Amino acid sequence: MPATRSNPRRQSGAQDTHSLRDVPRIGFDPRGLSADLLVWTRADMGITLNSGNVSGWDNVSTASNDWAQATASDQPPYSQIGLGGRPELQFDGTSDTMTGINLYGSLTAKDEWTAVILTRGWSFGVSGNPWATEGLFGAPSGGGSYYNIGITSQGSGCFGYHVYEASPDEMRIATSGATSLAEGAPAIVVCVSSGSNGFVRVNGLVGAVATDMAALEAQATTVNIGKGTRDSSKVPSYYDGTMSEILTFDGSLRTAEIEELEAWMADRYGVEL
Repeated sequence: MPATRSNPRRQSGAQDTHSLRDVPRIGFDPRGLSADLLVWTRADMGITLNSGNVSGWDNVSTASNDWAQATASDQPPYSQIGLGGRPELQFDGTSDTMTGINLYGSLTAKDEWTAVILTRGWSFGVSGNPWATEGLFGAPSGGGSYYNIGITSQGSGCFGYHVYEASPDEMRIATSGATSLAEGAPAIVVCVSSGSNGFVRVNGLVGAVATDMAALEAQATTVNIGKGTRDSSKVPSYYDGTMSEILTFDGSLRTAEIEELEAWMADRYGVEL
């Protein structure tokens, strides 16, 4: 099992740094699950600050796939006290974004992946289409295809993801079953594509299973957090909410593993499942 990194902090200009690189508490460790962990970023570890804003968020799982933002006005503010008394990044809904992993370029199979985001402070979308309003995590067009995890309407479960393939001009959508979730409530969002099926879980509630995820060949490129897919002039809009932790796996986790991961995160952040 790989150890957390201990490489020197990146520093330039007037940046100040705040680096926390502890070893996860003894017990559950997401690096030991059945699918390889490509990204694991926690707001209490691997943060580089630029006058109170986050310019770098390091992946504590490997030596690559960090999140970064070089433009000071687009860097999300950092708060020391968030969910469970732990730090969080606060995205402003106007311009704050960070870029990181090339998701489809990192997957063994493009139709098998798991993404997990811990967030709060979000607002309901206008429909069941997860790119109609705000995007949390997504990749802009590459070869005409794109990908996004975003906010849906309350009746559609509040969170969902979509994958669009330019050829054969097909949109595939999965949304959660958390229709009773209060707007802005703490949410552990788990998005899965299993090679055939796709689904979204929010705080342990799972939505309807989409059965058309097989043989995805999307060419979406570098992932943004805080904006989502496409470009600055198009939907989804920038995200107005927080992020405390992000995990991305090269493959679909088993149900028992997802439940264990949710319980572990819920305990650490005080989220009710």
